[in-house]
Amino acid sequence: MSDHAHPHHPNIVTPYGESSSKCGYCNGARAAPNSSPDSAKSSRTYGLLAPSLSPTLYKYLLDSGFRRSGTYIYLPNNKETCCPQHCIRLGCEDWEWKGERKVLNKVGRFCNPPLESSEVDYREELIAYVRENLLRLNVDERMLRDIGIKKKGDVYTTSILNTLKYKHKVSLEASEDDFENKDEVESLEIVKGFINITLFRRFSVSSFLPSTTKNAAVGVKSKKISYKLLPSHLSLHDPSVHRLYCEYQQKVHNDPNPYDDDPHNVDNSGFKRFLVDNPFSDEEKDLENGIVLEFDDENILESFDLLGCWHLHYLIDEELVMVSVLDFLPDALSSVYCFYATHSIPLGRWSVIKEVEFCRRWRIEWYYLGYYIESCPKMKYKGDYGVSWIRRGRGWMKLDAEGRRVMKEEEESLWEEEKEEEEEEKFGPARISEVANEIGIVLQSSTEVLKIQRLNAQGRQIVRPILEEFVEKVGEEIAENVVVKL
Repeated sequence: MSDHAHPHHPNIVTPYGESSSKCGYCNGARAAPNSSPDSAKSSRTYGLLAPSLSPTLYKYLLDSGFRRSGTYIYLPNNKETCCPQHCIRLGCEDWEWKGERKVLNKVGRFCNPPLESSEVDYREELIAYVRENLLRLNVDERMLRDIGIKKKGDVYTTSILNTLKYKHKVSLEASEDDFENKDEVESLEIVKGFINITLFRRFSVSSFLPSTTKNAAVGVKSKKISYKLLPSHLSLHDPSVHRLYCEYQQKVHNDPNPYDDDPHNVDNSGFKRFLVDNPFSDEEKDLENGIVLEFDDENILESFDLLGCWHLHYLIDEELVMVSVLDFLPDALSSVYCFYATHSIPLGRWSVIKEVEFCRRWRIEWYYLGYYIESCPKMKYKGDYGVSWIRRGRGWMKLDAEGRRVMKEEEESLWEEEKEEEEEEKFGPARISEVANEIGIVLQSSTEVLKIQRLNAQGRQIVRPILEEFVEKVGEEIAENVVVKL
């Protein structure tokens, strides 16, 4: 490998090595028995500062178990940390989640509240449908006048069989054409003398976008949902974004809200370091007004260079209610963080549904959710979105029923097995040393790219352990494609 060019090389990192801190997930409760929960630094990670990374190389790091906070890239030491953390992702093309419909129903009801008058009309329509299409009765017309329809949830029940029981022969006929013409009817079931009619409607996420047609007819305005993508550095200039972030941190994490003290003198530098700064070159994305996302725009990846960090703004009637911080990577969308307003809609779950939907439309294969932590309820929920995959060792394990059983019942043996697998796959000290010899390094006081052989004996003695630990943590392929700044 030839010497790298600096400062234009796309991948520049500074190894920080191993560090320990108090765990933000268990607060030390899962620390070693001889440690005090108040003082135990039981969370252990290996970290890198990455002022510049290509989305492609970061995707390799992501698939090796790393995540980022701003420009800091870190890898949990799952052999020693109190709460093992594993990268989790969803396959977008065949993704299914049983809770999807419930969430989207809430979104739909919020944006288009049901009208009582239309409910009455719909019951009359359903009564007529039962009479004309589904019931063929050998009875007098008089007996059909008192058909009643009751609703409970999505089930409508008619009491006609009680009237006819033991008196007349009743046959229910529902042809395929009947069901095609009325796609609201999923099934008819006779239960204790009643006909239970279960409604069904095929839907996609886009079908839950507000439609003003029905409500406009009676003078009720539906709420409008819109989505906008902004490069992170431009999103920073929207004051409503930082305010929403502070409100979320206060409610969810009990952080003090600076807007409560002096709303005219608020420092957003911490927010910038955490969710705006990133290792990708996004300053050239000069999109002052962002990208308004439309559901029929399936070629957006061809129209815009989306690789890098973006903020996805969710708006209801032009009011910002949620922001997803997203990394667009080759064939992957990685969720960095999500913050949102207090709302009747389950906004966090809605963001997952929406972003998987966008991935499907844009033909992105994987959606990354961050870390899955079996021992932490606040992070374990990430395994509830249908069938997902977690990073285990140097491969991926399907988090289906069997995977959950392993995670729940055999956690200690799982990590021990993972440790053994990693030891088997790890290349030896000789090869690590060879790779370290070929890494381009830049000293803080210089822009020249060197190899370790050009350092004096004392310099080599200091630098070699840093480089070899780096190679061991990131792997050969990644190590060969970076410049290490020391």
